[in-house]
Amino acid sequence: MRWTTITALLWALSASQGQARPAPDPNVAAEIEIKTLTTGSLTVQKVAEPTASIIVEATINSKLDRDGRPTSMPFPSQPAPSDPVKLQGPAPTESVTLETPSGGADAAGGNGTVNAVDAAAPAPAPAAEPAVVVAAVAEDVFTPQDVAPFSNTSTPISNGSAPVDTGAVVDLFAPIATTAPMAMFPQRGDHLVRKNIDDLGPTSTNKFYTNMMLYNGTGPVWTNPYVVKYQNGNTLSKTVGLSVSHTNADQRVFGPDASAETVRYYVVPSNLEDIVMSADQLQLADDGTFHGAFTVFQTSETFAKAVIVADTTAAIRDTAARVEFPLCQGMGFVTALYNEFTPTLRSGASFLSISATAPGKTGLTKFKITLNDGKTWLLYATRTAPGTYGAPADGELSLSIVNQNLIAADGVFHGMLQLARLQADDDGTAEALYDAAAGAYCNGNDLGATVTGDSAEYTFNFRNDGIQSEQLLMFAFPHHVDSIASPTSTALKMQSPIKGMMTAYVGNVWTLREQIQSDIGLGPWRTDGAAVTYSPEVLDKIRAAAAVDVAGDFDADSDLDSMYYSGKALTRQAQICWVARTVLNDDNLAGTCLDKLKQSFSRFSSNTQKAPLAYDTVWGGLVSSAGYADPGADFGNTNYNDHHFHFGYHVFAGAVLATLDPTWAADPANVEYVNTLLRDFANPAAAGADPYFPRFRSFDWFAGHSWAKGIFESADGKDQESTSEDYFASYAMRMWGLATANPALTARASLMLALQRRTIPRYFLLSADNDVHPPNFIANMVTGILFEGKVDYATYFGTQPEFIHGIQMLPLSPVSNYVRPSEFAQAEYEKFFSGGGDAVETVGWRGLIKAQRAIWDPTAAWGEISGEFDTAELDGGASLTWYLTWVAGLGGA
Repeated sequence: MRWTTITALLWALSASQGQARPAPDPNVAAEIEIKTLTTGSLTVQKVAEPTASIIVEATINSKLDRDGRPTSMPFPSQPAPSDPVKLQGPAPTESVTLETPSGGADAAGGNGTVNAVDAAAPAPAPAAEPAVVVAAVAEDVFTPQDVAPFSNTSTPISNGSAPVDTGAVVDLFAPIATTAPMAMFPQRGDHLVRKNIDDLGPTSTNKFYTNMMLYNGTGPVWTNPYVVKYQNGNTLSKTVGLSVSHTNADQRVFGPDASAETVRYYVVPSNLEDIVMSADQLQLADDGTFHGAFTVFQTSETFAKAVIVADTTAAIRDTAARVEFPLCQGMGFVTALYNEFTPTLRSGASFLSISATAPGKTGLTKFKITLNDGKTWLLYATRTAPGTYGAPADGELSLSIVNQNLIAADGVFHGMLQLARLQADDDGTAEALYDAAAGAYCNGNDLGATVTGDSAEYTFNFRNDGIQSEQLLMFAFPHHVDSIASPTSTALKMQSPIKGMMTAYVGNVWTLREQIQSDIGLGPWRTDGAAVTYSPEVLDKIRAAAAVDVAGDFDADSDLDSMYYSGKALTRQAQICWVARTVLNDDNLAGTCLDKLKQSFSRFSSNTQKAPLAYDTVWGGLVSSAGYADPGADFGNTNYNDHHFHFGYHVFAGAVLATLDPTWAADPANVEYVNTLLRDFANPAAAGADPYFPRFRSFDWFAGHSWAKGIFESADGKDQESTSEDYFASYAMRMWGLATANPALTARASLMLALQRRTIPRYFLLSADNDVHPPNFIANMVTGILFEGKVDYATYFGTQPEFIHGIQMLPLSPVSNYVRPSEFAQAEYEKFFSGGGDAVETVGWRGLIKAQRAIWDPTAAWGEISGEFDTAELDGGASLTWYLTWVAGLGGA
C-alpha cells in the first residue's frame, strides 16, 4: 500500500442547498460537511481567522485507486455516502483526524505537496455535486483537475472532472423534456422527403429499416444475419412480397481488384432473392404494376413492422386480407403473418426440392427447401386461430412445387410462416434449436439499463409473440458475445454481412454488462492513472498559444452556414477557454475568452445563424433550413445526416460554458436550447413519451454505435465513417450531464461511451488479429466507410490516407485515448505515417496526425507540435492551445 500526502484548500459546500457554509468562528468547533471523501484520512491542522471565505489547511492521506489515481483528488470516484460525514473539532488550533469509509483498492502511486490559495466568498451555486471542491497548486507541477474553476461570480463549481453519483439513478431513459420545441424554431411540414409509413408521429430516420420508409420502400433492410427487401414486381421474378437472403463469406464481392493482396472494399450482395414470401392475391395488374400497397406501420428504435395489402379501397390498418412482417435486429427467423391470404414462395435461385415433416407441435408443419445454389432453408408453418397469432389451431399447411420458381399453398391460410437458413455442415444441432423455437417470433425490443457506480448493465427485452411457451431464438454480434451475462450461448452460428460471425441465444431477455469510466472530465485523461501535471516551462508555452488563440476572431470563426463547421469552431473555442481558466488559472484571459465564446454561442442558441434550424413536423426533428433548397447542404443535415456529429459539437461547447460559468447555465433558455439538440439526436424517451422527437435517432443500441446516414435511400444501407465524432458526441452528452447535474444523462452517456469503446475497435479500427473482417481487407487498418452491407476504405471527401484515418481520430479529446487502443494507434501511424506529420500531403491534417501520437508516445508528439509549429496545419476544430495541453497532459512534457 502506498499513500499520498497533500495540503489542500477545501471549500465546504452545503450538500442540501449547494451554497458555501458560513465562515467558522475561531472560538467554536470547526464543522465541515465532507460528502465525497472516499478512502483515507484527513487531519485538520489549522483553521484560518474569519474572513469572507472558508479556508482550511489540511493534510489528506489518501489511498490510491486501482488505476493509480488518488481517490480524493478530485473527490470522488465512487458514490458518496448516503449521509454526509461531518468533521467536528474541539478548537481550530487543535488537531483532529477523520477516518473516511473504506473504498479503494491498494495500488502503487506517487505523492506531492500542494499549497493552499485564497478565494472570495462564494455565491450560491446550482445544485452542486460534489460537496467539496479542491484547489491545489503543486511544487514544480500543475494539476488542472484540482483547481476551482472560474466563474464570473467567483462561485466554486465542479470543473467537469468529478463524476456525479449515479448509484441513485432510477430511470436511465427518462425523457429530457416533453414540451414543444422552442418557438424560435419555425415549424415546417414541407420536407422534401415524404415517409412511406402509416404513422404521423416522430419517426426514426437513421435505423436499419429506414430504406423501407423511403419512396417505394424497395431498399434492402439488414436485420442481421438476414437481409430482407420489399419486392414490388419490378425485379426479374415479377413478384410482390418480401425477399429473404443470407450470404456466406464466400459470396462477398471484392474490389476494385479482387486479386490484390489488400482490397479497397468488399460488398455483400443485397439483391439476392433466395426466397420471396408472397401470396397468390399479390398479383401484378395487366399494366405490369402492383395496385396494392406496402407500408411500414409500426416502428421503434430497434423494431419495425411492414405490411402488404392487395385491396386499397380501405385504410391499410382496416384491411383484413394482408401479410405482415415483424422485423427485429438479430431475429432468428424471418416471420410472415398471413391473414386471408394464400401463401406462395418464389426464388431467384430456383427450387430443387421441398419435403414436409410434422415436428409434433399443434398446427405446425416443417418444410425443408433446397435451392439450386446449394442453400437449404427451413420453413415452419404454424396455423393459428383467426384473429390471433398466439393460439395454434389444428390443420397442417400443404405446400408443393408448381415450377422451379414457385411453391404454392393449397388454400387460404391464417397463421405464420417462418424462414431460417440451415448451414450445410449442420449435424442436427442447429435444426433442433430451430425446431424448438419455431412458433414464437420477435415483435419488439424494449431497452433497459442501470448504472451503479462504475458498473453498468443494459438489457434487451425482446417481445415474444406467437406461441408464448417458446423462448425466442435471436442472434448476437461478436461484441454482444463478449459482454452478455445471460442467457448462455448455443452452438448455432451464422455469418453476418459485415460484422463477423453471429451466435444464437435462446431467451426473451438478454443482460449485458459494461464498466464505465466515471473519472473522465474536460481535461486530459491518462489510461495509466498518473496525475496530469504541467511544468512552468510547459505552462509558459501553453500560455503563449492561448494568448494568440483568445485574441482571434471568435465570431468570424463560427459565423458559418453549417452546423457542422460552426460546431467544430465552438468546440475549439470552448477548449481554449477551459485551458485558460483551469490549466493557466488566468482569470483575465479566461474572462475574455468566455465573453467571446458566449457571444459566438448566442448566435446559435437564439437561432439567428446564417442557416437557422427549423422543426420538421413530417419526420420530427431539428433540421437546417438550408436543405429545403439543397438537400445536400451541410452534409445532408436537413435529411438527418450526421446530427450527432453536428449537434454534438454544440452540446460540448454548452457543457464547457455551463461548467465554467454557472450564471450562463442558470438561464433556462440556454439549457433548453442544448437539451433540444440532445432530444433531436439522443432522445431517451420511450415511444410516445416525447411527442416531438424519435427515440435515439443516431445511436443503435444493438449495433453498439451510431449510424450517420439519414433519409437517403441506400443500396448498401446505413453507414458511418467518423467513429471519433460518434464517441465525441456521447462524451459531450456526458459532460453536459455533469455540468447540469443530470445523473441520468451522465450515466446514459457513460454507458454509450463504454459500448463504443467495445464496438469501435472491433468493427472499425482493425488490428492485425481482427476476426470480423476478411484477411485481405484488415491490412487497411480502418474500415473507412462502414455500411450495413459494404465496407469501403475511403471517405466521402477523398481517398488520401490522412482523410481515411484522420476522420477516425478527430477531434482529439479526453476520450480519444479511452476508445482508441494505444497499440493499434501506434501500428497505424508506423504503417501509414512513418515519415512523420510533416510528410502528410494535406497541410490541414498534419497537426492532427502529429498530436495523436500522444496516445502511445506523448514525448514524440510533443516534439512535433511544441517547436516551430505552423497553425495552418490545424483542423478547424483544433487549436494549438488544446493540442499542447492535451499532449503535455498525457506525459509529453
